[in-house]
Amino acid sequence: MTLRYICPILLIAATGCISTKNEVEVKPVEIKVTVDVNIKVEMDKDLKNIFKDIDNRQEILQDEGEVEKEGNNS
Repeated sequence: MTLRYICPILLIAATGCISTKNEVEVKPVEIKVTVDVNIKVEMDKDLKNIFKDIDNRQEILQDEGEVEKEGNNS
């Protein structure tokens, strides 16, 4: 009967002697970022071309309108 009480006590005492050690090594992370600026420049050029085409078309329409007005007045 005494063995029934002594074994758990010895197990509890033995677990107190066990130690663990955890080490975590943190290394710095290097991130390289490359931004391609050429895309924006090409888009700006395309937009300028589109607006230039719109302006040219508007001038053509205005010129045609003036020609029609002159034709109606004659």
